[in-house]
Amino acid sequence: MKKLLPLLFVTLCNFHFKTYAWGKQGHSIIAAIAKSQLDSAVIKKVDSYLMGLSWEETACWMDGLKTTGNAEYMKEWHYINIPRDKTYVKGKTLNVVNQLEYFIKILKNHMMHPPATITEALRMVFHLTGDIAQPLHCGYNDDKGGTRCNLRFLDRVTNLHSVWDSEIAEEKKIDLWRCSKYMMSLLPEEKIRIQKVDVLAWLNDSRLLLKEVYAFQDGYIDKKYIEKNALVVEQQFVKAGLRLAAILNANFRD
Repeated sequence: MKKLLPLLFVTLCNFHFKTYAWGKQGHSIIAAIAKSQLDSAVIKKVDSYLMGLSWEETACWMDGLKTTGNAEYMKEWHYINIPRDKTYVKGKTLNVVNQLEYFIKILKNHMMHPPATITEALRMVFHLTGDIAQPLHCGYNDDKGGTRCNLRFLDRVTNLHSVWDSEIAEEKKIDLWRCSKYMMSLLPEEKIRIQKVDVLAWLNDSRLLLKEVYAFQDGYIDKKYIEKNALVVEQQFVKAGLRLAAILNANFRD
């Protein structure tokens, strides 16, 4: 813990948080958590592949492409929708599970690929490790991961997916400091379990949260729901950060 606090402070100072969706705010926090768990040699090696991008920019790169309209073919990589009464069956569809596994495999064999390929794989892994931790990126197909579940969030009309992408985090001003409190409370065995690189287990972990995600009444998200699930959002940021660190450690640590 003595080592962790200074690392978190330095990392926080190097990241600039704005009020964006999970894409910007959440992914930036996730990248910062991951970086705080790595030694300087791993960070230096990863930096050598990032082509001058910061870790924050790398984590948000895929969403940046969406806003420019240059990555239509990547749209389905960010999520997977599964029927409510079904479990995931592996197939050839390009989704967050298959693509994350694919790019992790590239990093595992990074010495066999040109640097540009590793740069691309890192951009994907930074982002998709965060996406799979958002429960509604692993949601139900009948409402398209909550995007068609319209409701009221306090005083405004929105949808459930947006509530989890950004509105809870914004309302409760979730930041790295808040997430670090949860991270430092984890027992060593809990961290080991979280950091096991198992994409299917990460999917199932997020799916287990869906019962609580849909636990609102009369199409209204109230303050009690927000307070309870802000803790879940913080925990999911931390899990994603620790998982990203585990991937980078496994593949770039000497």
